[in-house]
Amino acid sequence: MEILLAICILVILAVLLAPAFQVARTTSLRMQGLSNMRQTISAILLYATDHDNKLPGPLDEFHYPAVTTKTDQLVYFIGNYLGVPAHARAGLAVTPMAPVAFLSKNDPTKKACYFAINNIYLPTSGTKNIYIKPWGTTNQKAGYTEADHTPKPLTAIPTPSETVAIIDADSQLRTTLGALGERTYLIKDPLYGRLRNAAFFDGHVESVPIDYNMFPYFK
Repeated sequence: MEILLAICILVILAVLLAPAFQVARTTSLRMQGLSNMRQTISAILLYATDHDNKLPGPLDEFHYPAVTTKTDQLVYFIGNYLGVPAHARAGLAVTPMAPVAFLSKNDPTKKACYFAINNIYLPTSGTKNIYIKPWGTTNQKAGYTEADHTPKPLTAIPTPSETVAIIDADSQLRTTLGALGERTYLIKDPLYGRLRNAAFFDGHVESVPIDYNMFPYFK
């Protein structure tokens, strides 16, 4: 009887403590993800330092944490700053870049882990949205100028400490950006519940709410 009572108590405790353990695990994974994000933005800034203060690019908007020969991917430009050997095989996971919570469940060649901010709207007194494309763009649609295709110097970024450079990518984020429908190259939901990790152009990283405004000067 006493043994059954003890078992019942243990079961009840396990049920009561399970949510707390889950929160602790998510927090631990998020902190590890911040470390990966910090290494990634540090590599980006080191690249800029070595290239006349210019950001890598032109880039795609979504980035895979795997060795690649695609010249529109961050890894192509900053891999060596993350310790990737010069002749590493394509498809090799770049573990300093990828969040543990991401790599543990996803193929880094098939799922993108980061979104590189595609437009930075500039503070103006008018009503028209004036923007720059910090990384340049590989998109060849009509209307883009040569300047749109050219990576920008860090000095062109307004308020770097408040401007997102890269952020965790998922289908919900894509919807927030105005695109409809899930994509096979993105995970469905944010890695850390109601938070995403983000890196800013001054080099700092933080966890931000999933409804964080990445375009503060958009009108």
